[in-house]
Amino acid sequence: MKYTKKYVCLILLTVSAWQLAAQERLVTGNAESIDQPAIWLKWYNEKVFYPEGIIIYRTTQATGQRVKLTEHPVKKGDYKMTEQMLMADTSLKRYIAIANEVKPNDVKGFLSVFLILKTLENNDYAKYCGIMYEDATVVSGETYSYEVFELKNGQEQLVEKSADLKAIPHTALAAPEEFSAIAGDSEVAIHWKPEPKRYWGINVYRKTESEAAFTLANKRPLMVSEIPKEDGSRGYPDVFFNEKELQNGGTYTYRIQGIDYFARPTGYSKEIAVTPKDKTPPIAPNAVRTDVGLLDISLSWLQDNQSPDMKGYNIYRQKGRKGENLRLTKKLLPIAQRNYLDTVPEPGVYIYHVVSVDSSGNEGRSFPAVGEVLDIFPPAKPTGLLVVADTGRFILSWNPNTEKDLMGYRIYRTVGANRNSNYVLLNARPIAGTQFIDSLPKNAKNFFFYKVTALDSAFNMSEYSDPRNSRMPDVIAPREPFIIGVVQEEQALRINWLGNAESDIMGYNIYRYRPGDSTQTLKQLNSSLIQSGIHLFTDRWAENNTDYRYFLTAVDSTGNVSLPSVPYDGHLIADETCYLKVSKLKTSLKKNGTITLTWKVEHEDNYSGCILYRKTPEANAYKALTALSEATKYTDKFNSDDSVFYYQIRAYDANGCMVKSEEIPVLKK
Repeated sequence: MKYTKKYVCLILLTVSAWQLAAQERLVTGNAESIDQPAIWLKWYNEKVFYPEGIIIYRTTQATGQRVKLTEHPVKKGDYKMTEQMLMADTSLKRYIAIANEVKPNDVKGFLSVFLILKTLENNDYAKYCGIMYEDATVVSGETYSYEVFELKNGQEQLVEKSADLKAIPHTALAAPEEFSAIAGDSEVAIHWKPEPKRYWGINVYRKTESEAAFTLANKRPLMVSEIPKEDGSRGYPDVFFNEKELQNGGTYTYRIQGIDYFARPTGYSKEIAVTPKDKTPPIAPNAVRTDVGLLDISLSWLQDNQSPDMKGYNIYRQKGRKGENLRLTKKLLPIAQRNYLDTVPEPGVYIYHVVSVDSSGNEGRSFPAVGEVLDIFPPAKPTGLLVVADTGRFILSWNPNTEKDLMGYRIYRTVGANRNSNYVLLNARPIAGTQFIDSLPKNAKNFFFYKVTALDSAFNMSEYSDPRNSRMPDVIAPREPFIIGVVQEEQALRINWLGNAESDIMGYNIYRYRPGDSTQTLKQLNSSLIQSGIHLFTDRWAENNTDYRYFLTAVDSTGNVSLPSVPYDGHLIADETCYLKVSKLKTSLKKNGTITLTWKVEHEDNYSGCILYRKTPEANAYKALTALSEATKYTDKFNSDDSVFYYQIRAYDANGCMVKSEEIPVLKK
């Protein structure tokens, strides 16, 4: 039997037969006749009756010839019922009367369901309703396809087109697959594999040990369909047929048989014998209480009502909500017993159930009773703490504790020195793993100390682990240097810059190129790193009357290199005279350590300004106190540790010339 590709599940619950009527479909199958082959057709859509009738076309696969089979439209009532048909199915007269009395537009709801089901059960009624056709003009062995059209206002509208079907004698379909029968308490649940493309209904047959023949267990063929599930999807129910009020202890044998869309039975399934059993639990104990000692828990209970077939009690214990539920009693406690003493292996919360047991082994479980043995023992001190420094973070790891009730670990940190009072907790909630990542600013250069403690489920805390410390690698480059001037000294150019403020500066590299050079050839002037305390460099390789552009990079102790400084231009002028003079440098020291410096600069119109420098006896080089300006006064002050300062003024003009004042010392009083 063949079906169209659009064919959708036709195994339905009673009300789901509406779905069959609401979707267009065409079912084809071979007739049983051997002498004269024939192909049967049934079609369904949203209605049962077609007032203007149905037109059918057939196409022969081998030749492609398409012919119209129906000289006149197939309509309701054209097929004549014989007395023999009516006697074979006494309900046909009632269904024929309904078909004749009802208007096509009124066929909906449950009425549509009943009529469609009847056309599935009885081919003669399907022909009478005008939704079945027998093509007896086929040639044995040829393959055909069919098109069914409905007439509406004299126009043909396609109902459905069938798949190809070869004209051969019909053979009974194989039995339904995956048949199962599962016994319950006075009932048996039946299930099978739904195969809507092979059959539309199922009959269930049953016999007892004393019966020789099977009898039908269901009144009408069973139809099932997919139903909505809790997750929003659709699927078949777990049980298709449930036979109740059976005798517990008796053996029942079942088999099933499908019914195809032309009311023909499939083969029988395998036979399954099942025995329903008593699964009703006895009345459970009540008022279960616990009395807790050090590691002993005493149980007591009542049994206000007792089932007639009760045999005794079992005791079950579970540690916490997720622990294994263990049966403590190796054999049933006597019916008269009302107490039990249990010794637990370790502290914790224990949940008990006292269970009554009947002659069938069914258990009536009491409400849970809880006994808590307090835990007063802390976990062991964590060991193996390891701190690995990375960019912007420390990675901590340690050996796992072995306590069964371990809740987790707490991590503590301090900075600079290992003082117990300075440690702070890093995690509010204990962590379960043995690794922790502490993220910090990348420029943090301190030593960080860490400790770990273990915490159990009773909030007992272990001793601190041995402390471990580390420091993050320096990945922060220094700030770019600042060139304050390029001045000519005799036949060389001297580059001056402000020293970087970072404490880990190792030195500087200086570079030069010619602005007009299209190749932008870059040359490093220093062969080795310029020490951090030196803030000038003399370019003795500069050529006369040539423009140069200089820039610096700073390098720290880790090897991080700053961005290049803002370039500064220089020009070497041959035999150029510098018209600058610094004079009248005076100092005034007050009792509070304040130093006032004044000076005078003689210059021409191309004067750029001057910079005040200062150094201490311990320093190797001067450091700039001011930026380049035309100011001639500055106020300084001794620090508590200083005893003497040395000052010098350096004046600059626009041509790069620089003149130094004499060095003036100032002693602290």
